[in-house]
Amino acid sequence: MDSIDDFPREHVDAVRGYRDNQINYEEKAKFIELLITLNLAQATSRYSVGFTPEGKRIDAVLKKQLSDWENDYYTVQPLMKYVEKFMDDRDNPDACIEVLKFGLAFRGSNGRVYLNMRGQRLETKIMIGRR
Repeated sequence: MDSIDDFPREHVDAVRGYRDNQINYEEKAKFIELLITLNLAQATSRYSVGFTPEGKRIDAVLKKQLSDWENDYYTVQPLMKYVEKFMDDRDNPDACIEVLKFGLAFRGSNGRVYLNMRGQRLETKIMIGRR
């Protein structure tokens, strides 16, 4: 299995940015452009890419890293509290600042705060736990 250190940092950041901004269409376009420039992907549509072999390898390492992160109770537990607070009151400025600060959300062009992919994965875990 590849390691994150086997790839240039700029390449890893480009793939991570693309994955973290799956629902942030303003930022996603920038990362698609960057991926194409770095020869890590080819655009398949305006908001979608097909990774090259190197891009696929980086993506696989990042997915593994994300699943390891999700399974690390001591890392995720404090963050889940912030996501839960945000879920309960999305209009609370304090809850919005917390999820933004920990990289779990982004602010859209309309000024609202939305959970990014990491935040959404935590939200899914919380919703499953609430059943």
